[in-house]
Formats: sequence, structure tokens, C-alpha cells
Amino acid sequence: METDLVALRNYHAREDSVKYTELLRKILSLFGLGIIDSLEYTMGKYLRQTEGALANDKREDWEEEAAEGLLCHNNNAERPFAVLRLYKRTYPSISLRNLSKLSLTIVSGTHRPADKGSPAGIALSCDPRLRAAVGKLCGVRRRRVGLITALLRAANILDTTEMKACRKRKATEKYEANVRKKAKKAALRDYAEEINSNSLVNDVESFKIQLAARGNSAKARITFLKEQFHARISGEDPRIYTTLGTEYRTKYGKLRLTSQSKDMTEEVYLTSLLTAMIQEDGDAIGLNANKGAPNPHPQPYT
Repeated sequence: METDLVALRNYHAREDSVKYTELLRKILSLFGLGIIDSLEYTMGKYLRQTEGALANDKREDWEEEAAEGLLCHNNNAERPFAVLRLYKRTYPSISLRNLSKLSLTIVSGTHRPADKGSPAGIALSCDPRLRAAVGKLCGVRRRRVGLITALLRAANILDTTEMKACRKRKATEKYEANVRKKAKKAALRDYAEEINSNSLVNDVESFKIQLAARGNSAKARITFLKEQFHARISGEDPRIYTTLGTEYRTKYGKLRLTSQSKDMTEEVYLTSLLTAMIQEDGDAIGLNANKGAPNPHPQPYT
């Protein structure tokens, strides 16, 4: 791992260092432009770096003094969501539509008592007969439980039971999926180790001989190439292959099994990829110290 990190830092020694450096500069510039765009959208008027009209260095003394005691918050905008969340925990069976209505009535002052000359909310100042009907249907007292309250409590019990069953089912499914994933990964690792022990090719000449031994069967050659590929990246000690360029990698940096170019066949691409991987393996252990570099784009066996 330390060898790979050293190779990543010493990117000037790469064969494609010019292309790599140019691509790295573009990526870093995109990060910077993203930060600038975000600041211009959210705080562009208030920052000196974005030449905002309301930046601190452009304010007068009286404006700075007037803003010293200001408290910025959005409590009025966030309060309905907080009330909604509270009632959702208390009554899980209530639908989102009813929860939103209940939250808005509480926040808007429907149940507000009269205070200092301000009138009471409509829930307290409406017709007494309406208040009596609502109290009878939605009562929560022990001896006078309303019909709607009883229905919601029963639905809450069903919701709680179903929620526990759903959690157990999801936990079981997640556990079984992890077991299958680990079993598949272990099988691939064991297969890669078997190839490493029995038929791993360590130099370019042997690699060409093994390809030629597959005769005219393109399927056999491609299978052999894929086995050699997985043996190097899926075993107990997978390598990163830092010297391989972007033509062999996905946009996320992983080595790819298929070519980006439609003009290059699968066999030609895999042959080129394995040749580069074997070359880097040889350089890492010193096999290629006195040998000439192989052709980076060899032709497939015909």
C-alpha cells in the first residue's frame, strides 16, 4: 500500500503525466467553481470576495450599528414542521394530510386563548354546540373517550405491531443480503487465489505463449484474460496499479473490463490491459529491470 501511495504522489513519473496533470487541474477547478457558484447563490450580496452590494466594507456606520442587535432565525417557518413531527410521534396512524392541517391550526392560532385585547382562536370562540360535538367525538378523558379518539388509538396499536414486524423483516432481509454478498466475494477471492497459485502469468512472454496456446478460440482467450485480471485485483492482496491511465479506468477510478472505444474489440483491450498490468507487476518486483518494455497495445492472436 505504501508503494502505491508513493506512486500516486509522484505523478510526474507517470507515462501520461501531462494528460494526468491537465485532467487533475480541470477537476480541482471544477471544485473551486462549484464553491464560488454556491456562495454567489446564497451569500453573493453580502461577501466582499463576490463584490456584493451589501458587503460589510460597503456599509455605513449607522447600518453596522443598527445590525448589531439583530437576531436572524427562521423559527416561524420551521415551527409547523416541528409541530407536525411531534404529533406524528404521538399519533403514528394519522395521515399526512390531517397532520398538516392540525399543525397549521395550532401554529395559526386557531386554539389561541384571548390575551391583552387579542381575540381568542376560532376553536374557542365558535358556537358552543360545535365545541361540544368536537369534544364528544375527540375527547381523551378516561371515562369519556371520543369515538374518533378510540378509532385512532386502535389504529395506532395496529401501526405499532406492523412497524415492529416490518423492522424484523427488513433486518432479516438485510442480513441475508450481506451473507450472500460476503459469500460471493469470498468465492471470487478463493477463485482468484487458486489462479494465483496455479496459473498466474508473471511476464509478458509467458502471457503471449498462453494466449497462443488457446488456438483459434476467441472465447477461451477472453476467459483466460478475465481470469488473469480478477486474479490480480480480487485476491487476498489486490493491487491498485497506479501507473495505469484513464483509458483503463471508469470515471470513478476503478479498472474496467470493457473498452471506452467502440473501435477496439474486447480481446484487443483486455490484451493491452493485461500487458500493462504484468509490466507494472514486473517493475514492482524487479523482473523488468534488464528487459525492454513490451508493446503497450499488442495485437490479439489470430
